[in-house]
Amino acid sequence: MRILFLANEFPYPPRNGGTWATFNFLKAFDSLAAVDVLGFSQDEAGPSLIKEATCCFKQVHFLDPIRHQIRIRSNWHKLLQVGFVSIVNCWPYVAAKFWNRKMKKRIVSLLKENKYDAIVFNHLGMTSYLRTVKNCEPNVRLVVIEQNVESDLFKPKRGISLPLWILLKLEHFRVHKYEKKVLNSVDRVVAISSEDTHKLYSLIGKGNKDLIFTIVPPVESKNFNSETILQDKEAIYYMGTLSWPPNLEGLKWFVENVVPHLTTLNVPIRIIGGNMDRQLYGWLKASGLQPLGFVPQVDVELNKAFCLVVPILSGSGIRIKILDAFRICVPVVSTSKGAEGLPVKNGVHLLIEDDPKSFAFAVKKLVENPKLRQKLAMNAFLLLQREFGLETAVERLKVCLK
Repeated sequence: MRILFLANEFPYPPRNGGTWATFNFLKAFDSLAAVDVLGFSQDEAGPSLIKEATCCFKQVHFLDPIRHQIRIRSNWHKLLQVGFVSIVNCWPYVAAKFWNRKMKKRIVSLLKENKYDAIVFNHLGMTSYLRTVKNCEPNVRLVVIEQNVESDLFKPKRGISLPLWILLKLEHFRVHKYEKKVLNSVDRVVAISSEDTHKLYSLIGKGNKDLIFTIVPPVESKNFNSETILQDKEAIYYMGTLSWPPNLEGLKWFVENVVPHLTTLNVPIRIIGGNMDRQLYGWLKASGLQPLGFVPQVDVELNKAFCLVVPILSGSGIRIKILDAFRICVPVVSTSKGAEGLPVKNGVHLLIEDDPKSFAFAVKKLVENPKLRQKLAMNAFLLLQREFGLETAVERLKVCLK
């Protein structure tokens, strides 16, 4: 079997939850088929980086990525271009922002030169090339990986201005309509949590019960090391891409409502996250936190953690950062929304609190109790090996691709 995998972002090295999930999905595909990966990159990915990425796999080959700006919220010139594409093609923002003529030309060229058994669209936005693929290969199997229910992300929230509320309401309607149409026109859809599977069936209807498969990105874990948990720790950590609205929303809630209850601990709070602008950096510093920005070797930094906090209030999918913490035996304090989609139990695998004072108290317990940290980390690690191993993902993916 041969697959063309269209990635919304070059996934190596993994820099955020999305690229982490993509990279680990590719490990599952690597066990089943020869895969050509074509994606976007905001920065130039040189030959050495592409070679390094390819060396991580047996059958996955990374093609030269297309240079394209993905994060454009503060780029008004690019936003106007996306708006024009959106109007001309009747696409929502999430699809229009991934449109690129060079990408279309490259896809057409690949489909003419190669025979693929399946095309995988890794993100709803990449389905802006669905029409191109169908025109070239009308009989090829089409698979969409939904790392989120995209229409959910555009639901307007309380407390925002009326013009923004109206804008989000209109965009939510457009994404909802587009998502429903696209998912009903492909052969398979991969959702990364059972909650998202239910939401997607509610969106598209339950006429085709075999359309959606729940497959969690696999996690490769080493042997559990209890000594790592009992080593001296330095700080409380937050981790998340700071251009992602649910991450920003949750971080603001944490800083404003939880941090004031943690001042008596006298333990530093460190913020790891790419796309941290100067204004956010200054606000975090003024709030008494230690903003680190993007950290290349996250494992090294998180080994210093008493715990990882995951104060998520909205969004869908699963929080990849929780699985990453489980992998390296870092205990987690999360909100209910942050833990949504994962088969975890409060007090067994992690601590879950939604009230700011209770959230802060849970953090304090982990800072002050090494045995509790060890217990949660061990249970979480065993859960990770049982539910999120590579073999489990490969078997589910094999059925999906039949």
